[in-house]
Amino acid sequence: MVGFSTAQNIVNVLPAVQMQVDAFMFIETEFAESKNWSDGSINVLRKRGIEIIDTFFVGNKDNANIISITSELVSDLEDFETIIFNLGGGQKVHSIALWECMAARAGKYTNDKACYSDPTTKKIVLIQLSNGAVLNNEIAIDTNLTAAEIFEIFGFEVTDPGSLFFNKINPDSENEIVDYTKYADFRKYVSQSFKTSEDIKDISYTLAEIKGLFGVDKSELLKNKIKASITSLKIDLNSITINKKQYEEQFFQCVLKTIRDQILVLNTAFGTEFEFKDQELIQLFEIHNPFCNSFILYKTLGSTFGVYFERLLIQRVISILQAGNHCIVTAISNLKINRGNDNAEYDIVLVTNQGTLIVLDAKTDDFTKKDEDARNFNLLASAGQYAKFIPVYLFYPEDLNETHLSQSIKMKLKDSSYNRKSYLTFNSELDNFKIPIDDKMIDLNPVNKIIEILKLD
Repeated sequence: MVGFSTAQNIVNVLPAVQMQVDAFMFIETEFAESKNWSDGSINVLRKRGIEIIDTFFVGNKDNANIISITSELVSDLEDFETIIFNLGGGQKVHSIALWECMAARAGKYTNDKACYSDPTTKKIVLIQLSNGAVLNNEIAIDTNLTAAEIFEIFGFEVTDPGSLFFNKINPDSENEIVDYTKYADFRKYVSQSFKTSEDIKDISYTLAEIKGLFGVDKSELLKNKIKASITSLKIDLNSITINKKQYEEQFFQCVLKTIRDQILVLNTAFGTEFEFKDQELIQLFEIHNPFCNSFILYKTLGSTFGVYFERLLIQRVISILQAGNHCIVTAISNLKINRGNDNAEYDIVLVTNQGTLIVLDAKTDDFTKKDEDARNFNLLASAGQYAKFIPVYLFYPEDLNETHLSQSIKMKLKDSSYNRKSYLTFNSELDNFKIPIDDKMIDLNPVNKIIEILKLD
């Protein structure tokens, strides 16, 4: 197979692996060479036992010269009896050059083909010239590329492979954990400790007042953490009253993240006491009175709430994947990638047999837009159109008008729906119905319908 190197080199690797070619030759422009686009793909192909032929280089002066590229390439490929010309990489002029090269060989080499991998139709298009006629054929994309291989193709190193929790050939299962989130009492309890900027939107604090909320031992920590974020606004830290409307994004997000990451830790991450009224929940928690404290909750969950919800989502995904027909080959949790200064960790990575990645990110309300955008950016950088980043919000529609409902989650649903961003919700519902938020009807998109919603069949 012969193909032009591109930033989306999976278009070259995917058909090469599926069609089990013996060898691959990359064609590189000077720009492609400067970006090292081929390096990861070469490593993946070699590990797959595919020979790498010496790269064919196209200088800047010939970059758009179809005649020059064609004539030199035809000469270079004389020793190969059968070639598949991959039209997916490079610019349009490069695809034309490859087509002209195939046409020039057609009289002597009758088994040559051209191919194009189309992620939208999930097909590999095969084209052959026969006695002046153009013959078309299509095969479904069906590959077993791994998450690590896909990331490597795009130049990212997997620094932590995470945990494989589903394999279509040999499905695994996770130990059952109780889904406490289905109890309204539990959601009310947890919500006490995840207060968002929306919950305090009508309140203004001085720094002294904020420090007073958390005690002397935490005041300097809090001040130092937020100082860096608001210094750029040239705020007098000792006198200014910081109002949400004026400094919402920078100040409130920083304060909330500091509180969660540095102050509300482990068994102090939840309210000190809460009265459960649901008898089934009381029995599940094995408590002798209806009052639950932080220690009991942490001991029962065996982790912080964020980690617990992540495990719940994994459990739900396992049951969905084991029950239905779909294109998911493997599912991995807590995978980490790195490329230079860019790094990211993903809660759940689903790998399809089309060489695409679906990343699910478990969200309660403990997240910032900046953090979400960064991970999404790195995912797009690492797999482009072959990857999709999807937050999964903990949201029960019956809580819509309850005071304990996370307002940040509610607004995220609205924003995602309005801006046509992909999202799913984790709850007890099996049907995909709409809910009203601010007089607009918003799609629920329950995670149970992930195969149907994302067309993963």
